Amino acid sequence: MKTLNKPKPKVYKLIDGCPTEQSRLRSNPDLVNNLFHTKEGDSFELSPSITLFPIETPGHLSDHLCFLMKERQGKTKFFRYSIFTGDHIIGAKSTFFMDYPAYFESLLKTKDVIEKFKVKTLYGAHSVSL
Repeated sequence: MKTLNKPKPKVYKLIDGCPTEQSRLRSNPDLVNNLFHTKEGDSFELSPSITLFPIETPGHLSDHLCFLMKERQGKTKFFRYSIFTGDHIIGAKSTFFMDYPAYFESLLKTKDVIEKFKVKTLYGAHSVSL
Protein backbone atom coordinates (compact mmCIF):
# COMPACT_ATOMS: atom_id res chain seq x y z
CA MET A 1 0.00 0.00 0.00
CA LYS A 2 1.40 3.38 -1.01
CA THR A 3 1.33 6.15 1.62
CA LEU A 4 0.44 9.55 0.26
CA ASN A 5 1.90 12.68 1.79
CA LYS A 6 -1.25 14.69 2.24
CA PRO A 7 -1.21 18.14 3.80
CA LYS A 8 -2.57 18.27 7.33
CA PRO A 9 -6.04 19.77 7.52
CA LYS A 10 -6.47 23.32 8.70
CA VAL A 11 -9.18 23.81 11.29
CA TYR A 12 -10.77 27.24 11.34
CA LYS A 13 -12.80 27.85 14.50
CA LEU A 14 -13.57 30.32 17.21
CA ILE A 15 -11.09 29.48 19.97
CA ASP A 16 -12.63 30.28 23.33
CA GLY A 17 -11.42 27.47 25.62
CA CYS A 18 -14.84 25.84 26.07
CA PRO A 19 -14.85 22.38 27.70
CA THR A 20 -15.55 20.59 24.40
CA GLU A 21 -12.61 22.34 22.74
CA GLN A 22 -10.30 21.46 25.66
CA SER A 23 -11.41 17.82 25.55
CA ARG A 24 -10.75 17.56 21.80
CA LEU A 25 -7.30 19.14 22.18
CA ARG A 26 -6.41 16.73 25.02
CA SER A 27 -7.36 13.72 22.90
CA ASN A 28 -5.79 15.17 19.69
CA PRO A 29 -2.74 17.19 20.80
CA ASP A 30 -1.44 17.56 17.22
CA LEU A 31 -4.60 19.44 16.31
CA VAL A 32 -3.32 22.60 17.99
CA ASN A 33 -0.67 22.96 15.25
CA ASN A 34 -3.41 23.18 12.61
CA LEU A 35 -5.92 25.27 14.54
CA PHE A 36 -6.64 28.81 13.35
CA HIS A 37 -8.67 31.28 15.42
CA THR A 38 -11.62 32.38 13.30
CA LYS A 39 -14.18 35.00 14.21
CA GLU A 40 -17.01 36.98 12.71
CA GLY A 41 -15.57 39.63 10.40
CA ASP A 42 -13.00 37.27 8.88
CA SER A 43 -13.40 35.99 5.32
CA PHE A 44 -11.91 33.14 3.33
CA GLU A 45 -11.66 33.23 -0.45
CA LEU A 46 -11.91 29.62 -1.60
CA SER A 47 -11.81 30.57 -5.28
CA PRO A 48 -12.29 33.75 -7.33
CA SER A 49 -16.04 33.07 -7.23
CA ILE A 50 -16.55 31.66 -3.68
CA THR A 51 -15.98 33.40 -0.33
CA LEU A 52 -16.89 32.17 3.18
CA PHE A 53 -17.77 34.48 6.07
CA PRO A 54 -17.90 33.12 9.66
CA ILE A 55 -20.95 34.05 11.74
CA GLU A 56 -20.63 33.63 15.50
CA THR A 57 -23.65 31.60 16.66
CA PRO A 58 -23.16 30.52 20.27
CA GLY A 59 -25.73 28.45 22.11
CA HIS A 60 -25.24 24.89 20.90
CA LEU A 61 -21.68 25.41 22.11
CA SER A 62 -20.05 28.72 23.06
CA ASP A 63 -17.58 28.51 20.16
CA HIS A 64 -20.08 27.61 17.42
CA LEU A 65 -19.75 29.23 13.99
CA CYS A 66 -21.96 29.14 10.92
CA PHE A 67 -20.46 30.07 7.55
CA LEU A 68 -22.16 32.28 4.98
CA MET A 69 -21.06 31.29 1.47
CA LYS A 70 -21.12 33.91 -1.28
CA GLU A 71 -20.97 32.45 -4.81
CA ARG A 72 -20.67 34.52 -7.97
CA GLN A 73 -23.17 33.38 -10.59
CA GLY A 74 -21.10 32.85 -13.74
CA LYS A 75 -19.36 35.99 -14.97
CA THR A 76 -22.17 38.26 -13.79
CA LYS A 77 -22.28 40.69 -10.88
CA PHE A 78 -24.96 38.54 -9.21
CA PHE A 79 -24.33 36.33 -6.18
CA ARG A 80 -26.05 33.37 -4.57
CA TYR A 81 -25.82 32.93 -0.80
CA SER A 82 -25.96 29.74 1.29
CA ILE A 83 -25.23 29.03 4.97
CA PHE A 84 -23.38 26.07 6.48
CA THR A 85 -25.14 25.79 9.83
CA GLY A 86 -23.23 22.95 11.47
CA ASP A 87 -25.09 21.85 14.61
CA HIS A 88 -26.77 25.27 14.98
CA ILE A 89 -29.72 24.19 12.83
CA ILE A 90 -29.71 20.43 12.30
CA GLY A 91 -33.29 19.70 11.33
CA ALA A 92 -33.48 16.66 13.61
CA LYS A 93 -35.88 16.10 16.47
CA SER A 94 -33.41 17.13 19.16
CA THR A 95 -30.08 18.78 19.73
CA PHE A 96 -27.87 19.76 22.65
CA PHE A 97 -27.84 23.36 23.95
CA MET A 98 -25.06 24.65 26.15
CA ASP A 99 -26.83 28.01 26.58
CA TYR A 100 -30.47 28.18 25.46
CA PRO A 101 -30.87 32.02 25.63
CA ALA A 102 -27.68 32.46 23.53
CA TYR A 103 -28.95 29.79 21.13
CA PHE A 104 -32.25 31.61 20.68
CA GLU A 105 -30.42 34.91 20.01
CA SER A 106 -28.23 33.10 17.47
CA LEU A 107 -31.34 31.76 15.72
CA LEU A 108 -32.66 35.32 15.43
CA LYS A 109 -29.27 36.48 14.12
CA THR A 110 -29.25 33.67 11.54
CA LYS A 111 -32.80 34.59 10.48
CA ASP A 112 -31.63 38.20 9.93
CA VAL A 113 -28.70 37.01 7.79
CA ILE A 114 -31.02 34.76 5.77
CA GLU A 115 -33.35 37.69 5.09
CA LYS A 116 -30.59 40.24 4.41
CA PHE A 117 -28.78 38.04 1.86
CA LYS A 118 -31.87 36.21 0.56
CA VAL A 119 -30.28 32.87 1.49
CA LYS A 120 -31.97 29.98 -0.31
CA THR A 121 -29.98 26.99 1.00
CA LEU A 122 -28.92 25.85 4.48
CA TYR A 123 -26.38 23.03 4.79
CA GLY A 124 -26.68 21.30 8.15
CA ALA A 125 -24.28 18.91 9.81
CA HIS A 126 -26.77 16.06 10.21
CA SER A 127 -29.55 14.54 8.18
CA VAL A 128 -33.01 16.02 8.40
CA SER A 129 -35.80 14.00 10.00
CA LEU A 130 -39.24 14.87 8.73
